[in-house]
Amino acid sequence: MFYNVALAQESQKVRADKTIFLGITPVGIHIPTLVAPPVGIGFYLGDSWLFGIESGSKSLDQDDGDTKSSADFSNQGIYARWFTGNSFNILFAVHQRNWKASAVVTKSVRSGFTIVTESATADLEAKATVATIGIGNQWSFGWGLVLGADWALGSALLSSSSTATITANGFSNTQDAADAEKDLTEFGDFLNKASSFPGVLNLTIGFAF
Repeated sequence: MFYNVALAQESQKVRADKTIFLGITPVGIHIPTLVAPPVGIGFYLGDSWLFGIESGSKSLDQDDGDTKSSADFSNQGIYARWFTGNSFNILFAVHQRNWKASAVVTKSVRSGFTIVTESATADLEAKATVATIGIGNQWSFGWGLVLGADWALGSALLSSSSTATITANGFSNTQDAADAEKDLTEFGDFLNKASSFPGVLNLTIGFAF
């Protein structure tokens, strides 16, 4: 353990000798990281800067017979890390985070001597552009291993939008449908706010060469 710590103390020298960083952030107390751990590539500019891009996505599908639903989340961004010393760094990032969900409900009902199939579809799309600043440490080893921790992340919404639609085929298209559409739009607004929630203890592992 102490041997590894001693090696990590040479992080600044190691960064000066490396060009490319490949990494993944598999875990963190941070909603976008928990939902879709991002992978990324970065480029060192001397021993003081690391510039990169990263991306994560997650899809879920469910089929309960009469109800079919799907949900997708994507998180793409650019970042810069400014190393003020050996391993301590300040993170600057901008991400585009998108939530998309769809659900279809079908029901067969008897009308006289015939069977009528009714269906309703709900779609939601929420988009948020988020700016982030954070502080952390990133330790680089001579043979390429990079271990990092972002101790605290603070974010703010730069822009956001939420769009919801409900389409009924056979169901009575009443005020209830309009109210449900309004509620769904508000839920999209909440998802956008969740995209900018703060985070702590984001852990990164990667390789530099």
